[in-house]
Amino acid sequence: MSYLVRVFAVVSLLLAAFAVSAFPQFPQAQRARERMQQASQKPDPNQKPVYRPKTNVDVSMVLSKKDVASFALAQPLAAAKIADGDPLWLYIRFKDELGKYVFRTHGEGGDRYLLALEIGKPGIMGTAMHYILSFTEPELKQKELKIALTNGVWGRNNSSPIFLRSVADPEKKVVGTDLSLTGAFGFPRSNADDLARITIPTLASKVHPLYEKMLADYKKDVIRAAKADLLPKEGSFDDAGIRARLLATLEESGITPSRLYFAADDWVEYSDQPMRVMERRRMDAVFIYERDGGCFYGTAEITQPYDVMLRSYGASTFKIEHEIARPCEVK
Repeated sequence: MSYLVRVFAVVSLLLAAFAVSAFPQFPQAQRARERMQQASQKPDPNQKPVYRPKTNVDVSMVLSKKDVASFALAQPLAAAKIADGDPLWLYIRFKDELGKYVFRTHGEGGDRYLLALEIGKPGIMGTAMHYILSFTEPELKQKELKIALTNGVWGRNNSSPIFLRSVADPEKKVVGTDLSLTGAFGFPRSNADDLARITIPTLASKVHPLYEKMLADYKKDVIRAAKADLLPKEGSFDDAGIRARLLATLEESGITPSRLYFAADDWVEYSDQPMRVMERRRMDAVFIYERDGGCFYGTAEITQPYDVMLRSYGASTFKIEHEIARPCEVK
């Protein structure tokens, strides 16, 4: 019996030693241990509490059918009703600097400062879509935002398709009665975690052919500096890996571009899942080529899925449109 006891004791010591040495190798286990250590520590009396904004007090929003310069000018023009095809702008005013309200996280390329624009029915479970607003550090000093909801505008956060998709996307029509802004990305959470929430005026009709056309135009216009431009605008974004994969894909289709560029400065991040703020991101690339004596260009919609466990985006998939005629003198 004593021999078995000694064997059991040795095995237990070996298992304990293995567990201690293996524990740091697993990120989730490491984080769990860190949380346990933090929980056992006494709170720092000098540490300031996390600021919790009050909904519709610290941040205000208004919908207007007029394109004006500021929230103050838009407020008396708040839309009381909406008809199919009406233009819409969302104006947001912060009591303090924007940086006080953003969700701060560390992602690809460094620190990130985010808010989520959401649409759906009342209640968190009624949320149908989330679109991410991403800010640079200098932008954190802003106190107002203006977002076009029915027309595509070049540039980060200048427009969003969230409203048009809710009323006109055949694959994702929802009864979007509420529009909200939040800096809380985790779940569970409640409506009290919204920075601001407003009710969208009810549309007069159930069919929206004009908004359907505006959604189709949005996808084209958001990558152009102006509607009259023959080609989408070149952005500052670039990724050598995506570029190489896309060129290889195009060559398999018999297309050898003379030029390829990305038509944005940043990704558009969004989710169609109620309990997931981040689900995927997309970006448009443009390629210029000549074939059979004709001059053409094409676009590639690049989509990457978000991995919640790894907290990063995965491999790209391409949705390619080509054979779009262009004047041969345009390079």
